[in-house]
Amino acid sequence: MKKIFFGNTQNFDEIIRSDMIYVDKTRHIHKLLSNPQAYFLCRPRGFGKSLFLDAIDKALSGERELFEGLWLDSSDWEFKKTPVIRLSMDFAQTSPGGELNKRIMEALEEIAKNFQIEVRNESLDVLFSSLVRNLSAERQSKVAILVDEYDAPVMDHIEEPGLARSNLETLAGFYRLINQLSKHIGFVFVTGVTQLARVGLGQSSANLVDISLDPEFADVCGFTHEELDRYFGIYYLDTLETMIKRRRMNPKDDVEDLLNRILAWYGGYSFDEFAPYSQAIQRVLNPFSILNFFAKARFENYWVNAGNSMFLSRMISRQPKSYLELDLKNVDSTTLSSLDFAELNNIALLFQTGYLTLDRVKMTPGRGRVGLVRTLVLREANKEAREALRKSLLLSIFGIKAQHVSTIAETLRRAVVSRDAQTLARIFSDALERLSGHESVPLGKYCLSGLHMFIYGLGFSSKRVFSSARARSKLRISLSRDVQAIIEVEYVAEMSANVSKEEKKKLMGDLADASVKRIDDDDFGDQSRKAVKDLVKIGLAIHYRGDVAVTVAPPKASRGK
Repeated sequence: MKKIFFGNTQNFDEIIRSDMIYVDKTRHIHKLLSNPQAYFLCRPRGFGKSLFLDAIDKALSGERELFEGLWLDSSDWEFKKTPVIRLSMDFAQTSPGGELNKRIMEALEEIAKNFQIEVRNESLDVLFSSLVRNLSAERQSKVAILVDEYDAPVMDHIEEPGLARSNLETLAGFYRLINQLSKHIGFVFVTGVTQLARVGLGQSSANLVDISLDPEFADVCGFTHEELDRYFGIYYLDTLETMIKRRRMNPKDDVEDLLNRILAWYGGYSFDEFAPYSQAIQRVLNPFSILNFFAKARFENYWVNAGNSMFLSRMISRQPKSYLELDLKNVDSTTLSSLDFAELNNIALLFQTGYLTLDRVKMTPGRGRVGLVRTLVLREANKEAREALRKSLLLSIFGIKAQHVSTIAETLRRAVVSRDAQTLARIFSDALERLSGHESVPLGKYCLSGLHMFIYGLGFSSKRVFSSARARSKLRISLSRDVQAIIEVEYVAEMSANVSKEEKKKLMGDLADASVKRIDDDDFGDQSRKAVKDLVKIGLAIHYRGDVAVTVAPPKASRGK
């Protein structure tokens, strides 16, 4: 039985020689090397990009013994030695003043030393050019260029625009050199987490063939369902028994129950923009989390806890307004493979960093003479990604820490069920006060969106429902299988300074009452009225200074009538 490696092992040689599980992706290496071009692959952190790149390195270096028993070994690939210049741009924190330029030069000088190649080092341009030319001439072969984490110098400093742009300019110059030296370069493979830096590189990266959403490479990183069974099936029963013994699963659960939970926690990713949701073969599981799960036999947020949510929290804090109205139902097909440095697209960022994935493709009527337009529907990839996204939204927009989420969620649920208007008013007032702390988020415009994101962040289903008859939007929320509520909001933009405290309270109460009366049974939807036992109507009156009045209907006594 092979050993399971976990953590962040990226060394192909170590995995093979230590008899660890390696999920064979070498058929993809054959596809790439058999059609040598300049390729680009974007995948979330922890999906095995670096390991795949390391395997390419070993294949190009002619180390055939490492591939014994793998797909590539039985193919027509001849394992001829090719000189490889390999760089990881995931340097330690760089600082202004050409530090990135210096770090790249140091890495290239080390490579030249290892190959025993004479180089000139007056500048990065001269150094890289002399290394490529001299190495190609000395080995009588075109050189392969492998670049890992190409976007790290930009993404690590996204909150420092000046430094990020300076690093982007350095990278642009480096990739221009690769283009100029194409006569001496036979293969290029570049990996990263996002498309951000590639878009910012402009023409310097124009020759890179983007395979990030190519159907042929949809499973190049990550484990398919079939691979899960083939490589980890031998561990299913032992893992189940261990989890039952540790009271992490029910004694009545079987292997099928275990697999369903594994898929719910760590599966669901799709990197094929042409695949409908029903085609499970094109969906993959998060490899980092899968390996850790089988090594530790417990469900946890392994990928998130490795630090992958910190970047997201910073991005939400930077542009909170853009995350209050996420539309996952009508995404243009070009959005997923683009990201503009000047204005970060939250949908593209969430997709490329692994929080969202493709749900399905739909065709919608276009405008004017345009016929049907292909649009995408996205969703959270799985339970792990969903919890990370929701907690990041609550922390970054509302300042609510993860350890307080479950308490607030249960308090909200109980207040709705018991029709506790006072508690609901306190909860919503606190949320809106936190929301109004962002100067870029005017409360009058975003109060409904803010409540929607607050409720979603607590873990409940929340949808905006538009009433064409009244040209107003409401929130439809599901608090449990049996409880559903509709929230109607009346925002009070101004009020006379002469209004007394009692008069203000009465006015707000009347507005909340009126909000409840505007809620129709149709707002719940036909299916919900049949399936849900308790339908609750909640009217909110929100004063521009943060005061909230709440009316709940029907009264508790009328429940079920």
